[in-house]
Amino acid sequence: MDSRHFFLLVADVEGKVLKFNKGFERLNPNPSNLQFSEMLSPNSVEEFNYSLELMLGSPKIRRHLMLDHPALRAEGFSQVWWEFSVVTTPEMDISGIIGIGVGMQFLEQDMPWNNLVDVLGFGEIVLDSDFKFLSWDEKIKSWFDPEKENWSERNLSDVFFLSRL
Repeated sequence: MDSRHFFLLVADVEGKVLKFNKGFERLNPNPSNLQFSEMLSPNSVEEFNYSLELMLGSPKIRRHLMLDHPALRAEGFSQVWWEFSVVTTPEMDISGIIGIGVGMQFLEQDMPWNNLVDVLGFGEIVLDSDFKFLSWDEKIKSWFDPEKENWSERNLSDVFFLSRL
């Protein structure tokens, strides 16, 4: 929630902003109860509204969208890569939309792709050119038990936990 790199949005089924993080306030200083589409360029409004209809019709799908936010131009960028998902109750009633976005300048300049893993807190696995395991970090050890399963120098597709990827 405190990230200044990522945008977080929770909206109702009509696209009205309900909850957001500090980074999202850069789109509008007081976004509560505004329509998310009011913060978009005209072309992006159409794309977002179309995606909203698709998601509400099929709540299990996710939508990845590159949307233009004119308010961000002063910061040297305006495009944000968003992932939207529908929030449902256990009975599959739609209760809202959640979106997580990251500015393209962050992806292109501030944080090279090979370091994004560190920012998102994912574990790291090192493979050789033949996709055999060379090493893994502590986070991977906490999720799996690579030593018990003996991942060392095994091919990525031969490991039970990863064979379905």
